[in-house]
Amino acid sequence: FHSLAALRGWLGHAAGDRETRFVLALALQGNQLGRWNVLRSALKTGWTLTSWQEFDPEGSSDFPGYVPTRGLGKEAFSPTNGRFYVFSHDTGHSEAEGTQSGR
Repeated sequence: FHSLAALRGWLGHAAGDRETRFVLALALQGNQLGRWNVLRSALKTGWTLTSWQEFDPEGSSDFPGYVPTRGLGKEAFSPTNGRFYVFSHDTGHSEAEGTQSGR
């Protein structure tokens, strides 16, 4: 999250754009959001959790043809309790301002 926030700031500055909003979406399974400290890392670097929903890639029409893999794409697997998280990052954020807006 820190690298993406820095990239977002650099790209916005290079383009002279002070009102840019970056959006990042990722799918995790089970308790990975907490186990990997994803939310804490995101909030600390200025990202806001804007939404989340249950995610079943095999039953989703949002990602046709997507097959989850692990091990550098060598092993297909079916995620359990998957959730799709959307984070956004706005300009002018200081690390102390990070908050979760929720679902």
